Amino acid sequence: MDRLPIDLTLQEIADIFSGQVMGSTDTRIEGLSTLELAQPGDLAFFSMSRYSSQLHSTQASAVIVSQKLIHLCPERIRKIVYPNPLEAFMKLIRRLAPSDNPYAHSEIMADEKGRSISKMADVSEAAQIASYVFVGAHAKVGAGTFVGPNVVIGPYAEVGRDCYIHPGCVIGPHCIIGNGVILQPGVVVGSDGFGYYQEGGVHVKIPHLGAVVIEDDVEIGANTAIDRAVLGNTLIQKGVKIDNLVQIAHNVKIGNGALIVAQTGIAGSSQVGNYAVLGGQVGVVGHIRVGDGVRMAAGSALSKSIEKKGDYAGRPAMPIDVWRKSIVAVRYLTDNIKEIMKDIKHGKRTK
Repeated sequence: MDRLPIDLTLQEIADIFSGQVMGSTDTRIEGLSTLELAQPGDLAFFSMSRYSSQLHSTQASAVIVSQKLIHLCPERIRKIVYPNPLEAFMKLIRRLAPSDNPYAHSEIMADEKGRSISKMADVSEAAQIASYVFVGAHAKVGAGTFVGPNVVIGPYAEVGRDCYIHPGCVIGPHCIIGNGVILQPGVVVGSDGFGYYQEGGVHVKIPHLGAVVIEDDVEIGANTAIDRAVLGNTLIQKGVKIDNLVQIAHNVKIGNGALIVAQTGIAGSSQVGNYAVLGGQVGVVGHIRVGDGVRMAAGSALSKSIEKKGDYAGRPAMPIDVWRKSIVAVRYLTDNIKEIMKDIKHGKRTK
């Protein structure tokens, strides 16, 4: 879901989180969306100056913005002012999102092999469906695809042609799997993201209304989890190869042909460029970009965007040659300090 349909005035929306409408209060809003995906009539939020380019190109009719960033907003966009725009937007989604459980109406009788396949599902006769598989209403499975035992394919999910879905995988509602995709055992596609806001000192869950899109020829390793987006899609592009035990958070985008090695974690709304390589146990914070062709050594941590193609290492990440020199320097630091203190004691150098 790229947008959450609603039908409220700006003032009715502002009243939900005690925001202040600037200008006309009776403008009607038809949907909630992100700056990037918004259509005319939608409300989005603007909370970081780094997204100024998206703000100026957005089709949103209104945004929630803090007082300190309001000067960046074009005059054509109506505004609701609130100290924490992200918190306000999440409160709106929680209040206005549908509460239906997509599995609630999946009363499907199992066949003699223990398979529960909805009569409203579109499963190719040329697909192989093993025992104890669940396929929800309106889901699709393409020709030549093998679905292993104990796999769950949620309502409205789609699996393309010639895929191999190993035992124990879960493909959540509305998620889309392309052609020639391999999911190793235990992969979860479309779990809720780790999204909460605080209200009265309590962590309140944010509904995740988006999905995951996995393009053609992707392989995903065992027990990797890819979270669905809050709105829009978490996107894994063509030819990406992901190792075991990787965590990819909501609204992340992984570019064509990227390699993600085991135990790597990528936080929400970050982007990994085409043919980038993230070594084992790399950590990527949220809302940053790893550029095309960037290669991160194992155990590195990215705290800000790196665009320039090349090799990087360290915590925080730096060009690998700089990191190697720093490691050598640290190795001899204790001995150097001892020599310096000895020289100071004997008057051979000053402090």
